[in-house]
Amino acid sequence: MEPREVTGHFWTPDVSPERAVGGILRFSPRDGVRLELLDSIRADIGDGLIGDLGEEVDVILGATHGGKEVTLVRCWALHNSSSAPWVVPRVVYRADVAYVGAHLVEETDRAFTTATLTFDTLDDLVSENNFETDWPAGGSGESSATWHPPAEHVAHVDGEATVVLDASLNWKEDRRGISMSERYRLTVDMAEKQPLQELQNRFTYPLQNLISLMVGSPSVLERLVVQSPAAPEPNHPTYLMPIEVLYSPLSDEAPSLDRVQPILRLRDCGIGFESLVPRWLALCRDEDLGPVVNVFFGIQHRVPGFVELRFLMLAIALESYHERRFPDAAEPSGEFDERVAAIMDAVSEASDVQSADRRWLKGKLKRANDPWLEHRYLDIIEACRAYLPDQVDDIQKVAKRLADTRNHLAHGSTRIGDALTDRDRFWGEQFMRILISTVLFRELGLPAEKVSHAWSQNRFYKWAWEGIAAIPWSSRRET
Repeated sequence: MEPREVTGHFWTPDVSPERAVGGILRFSPRDGVRLELLDSIRADIGDGLIGDLGEEVDVILGATHGGKEVTLVRCWALHNSSSAPWVVPRVVYRADVAYVGAHLVEETDRAFTTATLTFDTLDDLVSENNFETDWPAGGSGESSATWHPPAEHVAHVDGEATVVLDASLNWKEDRRGISMSERYRLTVDMAEKQPLQELQNRFTYPLQNLISLMVGSPSVLERLVVQSPAAPEPNHPTYLMPIEVLYSPLSDEAPSLDRVQPILRLRDCGIGFESLVPRWLALCRDEDLGPVVNVFFGIQHRVPGFVELRFLMLAIALESYHERRFPDAAEPSGEFDERVAAIMDAVSEASDVQSADRRWLKGKLKRANDPWLEHRYLDIIEACRAYLPDQVDDIQKVAKRLADTRNHLAHGSTRIGDALTDRDRFWGEQFMRILISTVLFRELGLPAEKVSHAWSQNRFYKWAWEGIAAIPWSSRRET
C-alpha cells in the first residue's frame, strides 16, 4: 500500500456537510491512517474548542479535493490544541480503516461481495511474459509491442467464493515515451457479503501467506479494492463502486521492486491453481494446522530482531505441527497404560505415601508418554527427506542439537555446551524454516520430486544449506 496525502473536508454523520472542517488525510503502511483537522468536527462543541485527547469517533465522512468520497472508521484523537490568538486549532485522529470511494455510514454497509488484491510478488509467482515485441534491426522503421491477455485461472472454494487470477495492463505515457507493464491480481467473488475482518481472515491473509510460501519471502499487499452493494455507481446502479481500503498491513516490509526467484512457480508446482487455492484455504482454516501456519508466517511478516526469538517461534511451529500430525506416543498406549496402572497400584499400597503425593504423581504421568522433543524433530526431518535435495549427515544428532538449543533458550535447563552457538543458531533457524516450508508443501500434496527439484534450483536454499552443512551438529559433550 503506497503512502499518500490528500486534502479535503470532513464531518461526522450527525453533522451537515455544510459544517465540514478542512483537513489533511495521510496514510503510510507504518503509521496507518491519520487525519489532521483545523477544528473540531463534533457538533456538541463550540467554536474554538477541540475536545478531549483520546476521544473516540465511530465514523468520519469526507470528500477529497479530487472528488473522492472517504469513510474513516474507529477514530480516536491523538493530539489536540484549542484556538487562541495567533494559534490555529488542530486535532489529529488515528483511524483503523479508511475506505476511499464511498460513504459507508452503517456497519452493514461495510460488508463486501468482491475484493481485488494486488501483491508485490504475485507476478514472480506466475512468471509469464505475455508481450510480443517487434524491434526492427538497426533501429529504423516502426516498432510495435502487443499484449496478449492471459487466460484466467479460476478456483472454486466450496460454494463460498470464487478466486480468479488474471492480469491487467498498466499504461503510462509522458513526453519521453510510453511504458506498459503487466500486473497480476487476485479477485475474490464471495457468495455472501463479508465484513472486512472476515474478508481478511478468510481470504486476504491466507492468500498472502500462500504467495509468501511459494515465493520464499514475505509478500506485501500493495492494494485492496472492494465492492459493496451499499455503494452502487451513481449513473449505473447495477454496477458497484470500486472502494480502496487503507489500513496498517500485515507486513512491515516495503513492496519489492526487484524480481524475486520463487521456490516454486505456479506452473511448476505439480497441481493447478484450481486445486492449489482451495487446498491452501482449507489448510489455513483447519483447527489443527491453522495455528501452525499463523505462527510460521507471523514471524516473517513482522520479523523479530533477535535470532533467539525467531528460533523459538519456529521451534513452536514445528512442535505444534508434530503434535497434530504425528500422534504416536513414546511407547504403545496399551503398554503405557499398564505401566501407569502398575505404578499407581504400587503407590496406593504404600502406606507411607500420602494422598496428595499420589495426586501429584498421577498428574505428572498424564504427559509422560509424550514423545521426547528430539524425537519430534527427528520425525519431521524424516518426513522431509524425500522433499529435500540434500541431507544432513546424522539426523539423530541434528534433532538432538535442535532440541537442546530450544530447551536452553526456553528454560535454561540444558548446559550451554549442548546448545548451538550464537552464529550456528542463525543457520539452525534457516534449517527449521526450510523444514516448515517443506511440510507445508507436503500438506498441499505437491509431488516430492517437484519440491526437491525446486529447492535445488533456489538461491536462498543453496546459500542456507552451505551454512547448515557447516554446523558441527555433534554436541560438545560427545566430542
